[in-house]
Amino acid sequence: MEQDNKLQEALKMGMITIEDDRYGQTGYRWLAWRCAAEDVPAYDVSDDEGRAEFWREYTGIVGKGNTPNDALIDLYNKAIEQYGTTE
Repeated sequence: MEQDNKLQEALKMGMITIEDDRYGQTGYRWLAWRCAAEDVPAYDVSDDEGRAEFWREYTGIVGKGNTPNDALIDLYNKAIEQYGTTE
């Protein structure tokens, strides 16, 4: 039930992009970004080393999960943790 409530709150955060982690560098299947699709950071470099370096250096908030909903809830939790709000 708590997860359903968090999902409902997360859906109110505004512009969200959820995408398949096609390179598998995060250990999760889905990523959720708090931005439009065209503003998602460019991390699709052509080699494993470059992708690994991106994730080592990336300091922004990104939700990660094994389902799209899990990634969105993770993004919500991280926004609350970092900013105390999602607004």
